[in-house]
Amino acid sequence: MAVVVAVSLGRYEVLRLLATGGMAELYLARTRGAGGFEKPLVLKRMLPQIAEDPDLRTMFLDEARLAATLHHPNVVQVFDLGEDAGQYFFAMEYVHGSDVHRLMRAASGVLPLDVSIEIVSQTAAGLHHAHERVDDTGTALGIVHRDVSPSNMLCTWEGCVKLADFGIAKAASHRSRTRTGTIRGKTAYMSPEQCKGDPVDRRSDVFALAIVLYELTTGRRVFDGDNDYAVLHKITSSDVPPPSSIVPAYPAELERIVMRGLRRERDERYPSAAALRDDLEAFARGHGLATGPSVIARVLEERLGPPTPWPVALPARPPRPPTAATVVDAIAVPRTMPRARRRLGWAIGAGAAAIAVAAIVIVGATSGSSPAAPAVNHTSSEGSPPPPSARPSAPAPEPVIATEPNKPARAPAKRADKPRSSKKPSPPAPPPVAPPRRAVDLDSPLP
Repeated sequence: MAVVVAVSLGRYEVLRLLATGGMAELYLARTRGAGGFEKPLVLKRMLPQIAEDPDLRTMFLDEARLAATLHHPNVVQVFDLGEDAGQYFFAMEYVHGSDVHRLMRAASGVLPLDVSIEIVSQTAAGLHHAHERVDDTGTALGIVHRDVSPSNMLCTWEGCVKLADFGIAKAASHRSRTRTGTIRGKTAYMSPEQCKGDPVDRRSDVFALAIVLYELTTGRRVFDGDNDYAVLHKITSSDVPPPSSIVPAYPAELERIVMRGLRRERDERYPSAAALRDDLEAFARGHGLATGPSVIARVLEERLGPPTPWPVALPARPPRPPTAATVVDAIAVPRTMPRARRRLGWAIGAGAAAIAVAAIVIVGATSGSSPAAPAVNHTSSEGSPPPPSARPSAPAPEPVIATEPNKPARAPAKRADKPRSSKKPSPPAPPPVAPPRRAVDLDSPLP
């Protein structure tokens, strides 16, 4: 089984893959700091094959730069843009919750009116913030999201909606502008001018948001077809059926708001997302509907169950495998290291050597702790040397003292005055010890 080890991307620790799109991959990651600081976040990294295309690479970098200029509760925050081994990525806020698309499926397509209005109102607030951004000189950036859809609208468990994925958003002052005739975005949520490849402005995002409102309140797709071409034809040529034709009890005032947002001619739509939001909030007040994040938090728990631990499935930090440099550093202290570290290495080495010597001494003392035999006296009682006949004509072979069973034979010490063991010899230990020589009883006369 493969061992999963955390991988670093820049200064961030990658934990697991979240999703893969047409241009990039999303990873759950975290960053650490002093004092046990830890923050989960999401890394968006370009796919290798995309990174080779200079136009797409510029688009990716534009997304990071654009999103980094947006600071609003209803927009996913971007913290950092980095590059690692030729791979571009940026770090952004981790949203703990669910996207609206998943919530619609769990609710079988239809959400309560108060929840639908609150979701669209919060999204409109984030869009208006992006549309109103200016540069350092006060000139409007002209940001257009161009991909407003349920999958890019994220709801937290606390009921806050955050607009994500400015991947194809454009600012009028940015270096990479979409060429005329180029179509980008999810087909079913495009405006008529976007389908034709004409220049777009903030009213294109208003059209897409009105599509989302229509679907949330009716449970029916506005523009559907067998293929993208059929969908594009409906958006540019067909009239949208009023919501009351699907839901007979649909409020007339809300239907007026929806249909104004879906006008084919952009001049007939709401001029801004803020204007759409104002009408929605006025409708909610007039009909006594509850508003605020709590209504979204309630339906999230009802449809998707209780909140999961935050962040979702954040694993414990796995141990990093030792590298070659780590192993070498553990067994050797090169002179290029600081003096304090070299001294520490010398101290550790000296301590290890002392422990090894002490162990050898203890083992030797334990092995020779049997009762000592009387010393062999090769002189007479008067202290004169023994007669020549009692002396061996040649040096006797060095005796081998038998030790405990299962232990190899041990040669006696060189010192003559060390007590000798009178214990009977025992068979030698099994291989790999070499065959022992004949044991000699030191109490018997030498041959």
